[in-house]
Amino acid sequence: MTMLTERQTERIWLTIADPDQPDAELRRFKGFIDRNPSDNLAARDDDVFQGPIEDALSFRLQTASTIDEVGLNICAQGNVYDWRSGRVFEVGTLSVAHSHQGFGLQKLLMRTAIIRLIEQNINVLSDPQFLIFAAVADDNLASWRSIEAVGFVRASADHRVWSEIPKTFETFEALKKRMYVLPSTHIEAVRQAMSAFAAQPQLISGERTLQVIFGKALERYAAPTFYETFTR
Repeated sequence: MTMLTERQTERIWLTIADPDQPDAELRRFKGFIDRNPSDNLAARDDDVFQGPIEDALSFRLQTASTIDEVGLNICAQGNVYDWRSGRVFEVGTLSVAHSHQGFGLQKLLMRTAIIRLIEQNINVLSDPQFLIFAAVADDNLASWRSIEAVGFVRASADHRVWSEIPKTFETFEALKKRMYVLPSTHIEAVRQAMSAFAAQPQLISGERTLQVIFGKALERYAAPTFYETFTR
């Protein structure tokens, strides 16, 4: 007789690092990296990591189980780095704990970050200098597939993104990195994907289901339209 396995459901919270506690949040952020080391993450100084925290642009997914004295159990996290005073942004340091891979958490964090940027200042869409980009190792198949699924496209050697960062196309090629940019024409598709997800915020992999809850910190630090759209 075939035994049916009961699907396991786990609640996780999509939230944002608290800008009012930058030191504690930086410890949580770095603690997650230490527990989940990856050669695919770019090395950055503490002040670079702390910038997104203070800008309310550090996103994470966490469970309810406490693991240390400074925070909750983070299962995925990612930052948005402001390169040009609110015009050029990098979505980076996207990392998912091994225990929660396979659910599409990278895509969820990327879409959250993009919508957060747009809702923070809707006027950026009419700014010709506005740009969102991401970089990923050439052999990191899972990450660049996630990036492409969200709507990013690989930047050509003559794309203007190269004039916005201190690394050339040749440098990225030598390092075996891929540079991606998000066309403004794809932003509406990102918004629609998030709206559809908000209607049924579940992610399934095998016999496990993640029930995603939109944390109250998003209500406090994100624009009201963001929270109203994605918490029904």
